[in-house]
Amino acid sequence: MSRLIRTLTLLLTLSLLLASCRPQTAGRRPQADGGQPTAPSPTLTLSPSPTPTEIPQPSLESLGLTAEIQQMFTRQGWQIKWDSQNARYTISQRAFDEATQKFTSQKTHEVGYIDLEGNLHTRLTRFSATENPDGTWTDTSTTQDLVIPLINQNASNPEPATWNLPTWNLIETKNPAFEKTGILTLTYLDENGIPQTVTYNRELNFLEIPEISTDLLHPTPIPIEAVHSLAALQFILLRYGEGEPFPTDNFPGWSLQFYYESNGTKQAILWPRSGETSRYIRFIGENDFNIPWFMIVLPDGTAYPSAPVEIFNPKDPQNPADGNEKLLLFPVFLGKMSYPQRYFFNLQYLKPTEFNALFKQRILTLAQEGGYFSKTNIGKWTDFYNPSSLDSLLGMEGNDVKTQLWEQSNGGYANISGNLGYLEQLNEKNKLLETAAMRYMLPPALEKLVLVISP
Repeated sequence: MSRLIRTLTLLLTLSLLLASCRPQTAGRRPQADGGQPTAPSPTLTLSPSPTPTEIPQPSLESLGLTAEIQQMFTRQGWQIKWDSQNARYTISQRAFDEATQKFTSQKTHEVGYIDLEGNLHTRLTRFSATENPDGTWTDTSTTQDLVIPLINQNASNPEPATWNLPTWNLIETKNPAFEKTGILTLTYLDENGIPQTVTYNRELNFLEIPEISTDLLHPTPIPIEAVHSLAALQFILLRYGEGEPFPTDNFPGWSLQFYYESNGTKQAILWPRSGETSRYIRFIGENDFNIPWFMIVLPDGTAYPSAPVEIFNPKDPQNPADGNEKLLLFPVFLGKMSYPQRYFFNLQYLKPTEFNALFKQRILTLAQEGGYFSKTNIGKWTDFYNPSSLDSLLGMEGNDVKTQLWEQSNGGYANISGNLGYLEQLNEKNKLLETAAMRYMLPPALEKLVLVISP
């Protein structure tokens, strides 16, 4: 009996010893009566979130923009800013304040961007249009994305690669529209290795410079936006330059003449007070008769032939000192003209020996009522000029300048038409009204709204 008790005591001691040697499991719950053992809960381990590695900002010089080019961009009103999120430099155009003649901090649009490989990404527009059989035009302009390398991509053979690098040029001009910044052009090699030169326009971005036609039958088509944004003016200045200065001696000043013609047409014209239009109004390319012809295409497909002219526009008409103070305007010629009409007009009139005789008066018609040349008769082609073409100020662009303010000699302002009713005052008994146009002859706002009719 005692031996049995000792055996039981030894077994109990061994069981307690073995129990004390078993490893303890974290989270072990007591099992229920008659139930199965509960599996241990896993331990949750949190890993720290990885810190994003910010790409270091490269210098603009390392991406191909020298300090000189950066200064050129600043004069053009470009803002170049590092975009850390997308790892690139964005290029934006800042707005221009006409009153202060300075660029503001407000951005108008994004021009493009420069990636980390030194490539300029931007957009290029090519103006084009085709003439339809009915005399209307269809806009066929195209816009494409353009990628231009700014740095040498071929380190092992650097010499040939330099031919792919673009050339930036800032062409300074005395024209009032660009006297602050000049015209920015970019020359690069296209995919076929052919040099292409484009010009930058604040409103339209990069534009391909078109071949300017001197043939009225096949004029260079451009949309009306190219006139309002001054892109067409850039094309002319890059192709023909500034031209000779105007004579400053005995400049008579300009006047606006509102007159009533015998056929009932009321007109407002720009006229040198001495009547010497040939001294102060001239066609581009007039000396060699290679006059550039444009076809200005409106959104509805109607189009108007135009040959740009220069006019003398001194800042101080009473004491003009610089003959290079001038404006370049795009007058609309003869209303809408189809190809056959341009052909007969070209056949009969646009010969060098007759050029001066045809345009000797060089009257710039700013406004007209009652149709345009509605009683014209050229040989058997009666009403050769479309009488429904009307004019720019009062018809073609929707009467949007009837209340345009015109600066007067006394420092005040008056309306060119509309509220003051210059044209409305004209009749058979009152055939002429005249007002002097002093100081700045044509305010900048007027250029954006007006296509003058015809010299």
